[in-house]
Amino acid sequence: MATLMWTITCQRIIVDIDSNFVTYVDGVEELRIPTVPIALSIMVGSLWTRDTLGESIRMRLGIVDPDGTVLMQTEGYLSDQVAMRHRAHLQLIFLIHKPGVHFVTVEQFVGADWTIEKSIPIDVFIVSPEVAKDEPSGHSSDSDTGLATGTASVTHPT
Repeated sequence: MATLMWTITCQRIIVDIDSNFVTYVDGVEELRIPTVPIALSIMVGSLWTRDTLGESIRMRLGIVDPDGTVLMQTEGYLSDQVAMRHRAHLQLIFLIHKPGVHFVTVEQFVGADWTIEKSIPIDVFIVSPEVAKDEPSGHSSDSDTGLATGTASVTHPT
């Protein structure tokens, strides 16, 4: 069985074609939006390890709203015949209908059932443009610098 090593939600993912170095840009754990409903797009990056060479990983990503309603799901296979690790980068586009804590779920199909491997919270706040301008610090803070994190507006990655 494959193991999910880590997952990150962000705005953009950049992979250097020569070195294979990866940069995850603008981490998302909180969103400040002007109104609902609103269409959003985020990137989800993850690293999986296989138990055996050539093992295919069946995985599913989803967005769950504060009431437990699944807003969207997508599934597929991560296949590679020569690598024990598999880095997956996927874009999720969905519609937010209400504020509150939403979850990005990462699941793996094991045996005959789906198993949640990771559930990442994203706190969604509705903030008027005037409040956003007067309150640059947001709701989350970086423990090292005191600067706001995750308050960037969501746009489609390029």
